[in-house]
Amino acid sequence: MGHDIYARPKDALEEIAYFRLGAFNENVETVYGILEAESFNLQLSGNGKKKSYSADEIVSISKKISHLKGFPYESLYKFLGDIYRWLVYNDKEEVEIWFC
Repeated sequence: MGHDIYARPKDALEEIAYFRLGAFNENVETVYGILEAESFNLQLSGNGKKKSYSADEIVSISKKISHLKGFPYESLYKFLGDIYRWLVYNDKEEVEIWFC
């Protein structure tokens, strides 16, 4: 059990970025809160659904945590950076983040 959070292009299977938290990690609620996805958290894992994020939303979330140190913030910041770079490089406006 655990929280597998990954980003994909809209309507595609390609994985852009991946972030994982163990089922009993004390930071689970914090991470879902940062991603504004509290309703996707089923405690031991995500609910298997997706949420769309624009490039602007990814930047806004990144700015909120850029000054925070340690796990999970630095790993989440890298995850969001990978997504943003993919969006810019591929000239896309949105990405889907899946919570499994």
